[in-house]
Amino acid sequence: MATVTPTLGSAVFSTRREEQTVKPEIGLDDKDRQGVIDILNQLLADEYML
Repeated sequence: MATVTPTLGSAVFSTRREEQTVKPEIGLDDKDRQGVIDILNQLLADEYML
């Protein structure tokens, strides 16, 4: 059974045999993607409080 563990800007898929890191190829570098992540996390926190 595979488990999904999200990390900063990527997903790690673990199986009993191997571990593979997948980085999204969406045309943003790590710095810009982190900025988007920060904005979306703030929006999610605000929506949760409402």
